[in-house]
Amino acid sequence: KRHWRLPHHRYWWYEGQSAPVRDFDLVRKRAAKFCNFIYSNDRAKERIEFLERLQGRRQVDSGGKVRNNIGHRVDNKMAFLRDYKFTIAFENESHPGYSTEKVIEPLLEGSIPIYWGDPMIEEDFNPDCFVNVHRFPDFESAIEEVLRIDADDALWEKYVSAPIFRNDKIPEVLSDAAYRSFLSNIFRSKKHEAPLRQKRKDYLRSHIRSSPIFPLASRIKKRLS
Repeated sequence: KRHWRLPHHRYWWYEGQSAPVRDFDLVRKRAAKFCNFIYSNDRAKERIEFLERLQGRRQVDSGGKVRNNIGHRVDNKMAFLRDYKFTIAFENESHPGYSTEKVIEPLLEGSIPIYWGDPMIEEDFNPDCFVNVHRFPDFESAIEEVLRIDADDALWEKYVSAPIFRNDKIPEVLSDAAYRSFLSNIFRSKKHEAPLRQKRKDYLRSHIRSSPIFPLASRIKKRLS
């Protein structure tokens, strides 16, 4: 009753306004390059490892701060993405439910995300429209799938044409109506309808008072007063 998940990628999607590019003819005309990589955090080791492995097979254009090889930093990321078949879309870390704009940005421009991060990402997005690295036993296997798509226009079209959500409909839990209902319930409900457990409050109160820091804090408070 007190929690509703709002993933960061949801900020990039506006019901009735967002129009992801799923027109393969359009994508084929403008996506003349293989893959891109745009990042500024050089501490994400999985992301760097995947870049190095894929770069060993095909040219990957890096337009961010990390491993930049195009001679300048990309000013308009979304415009940059649309020139590529694939986008390396790795989160900083992997945690269930943690997914950011990494996956949805390329989808909105018709580029296929090579995604790693949230192992539950397929609960939010249609698995037919991106390469989910978590489905493969290792990075090399995922790279083989990427190269297979690159070599087969029919397979490329299948990925690009697939809706980004299952059944071409945003999951109910991510809909505007669901968020409105949740927030409305919070503000309209009486306090006792969603109470914190009294035992939990009692436990926390007892735990704090038994802490060795508590007597010290009390003395400091008395001195300050």
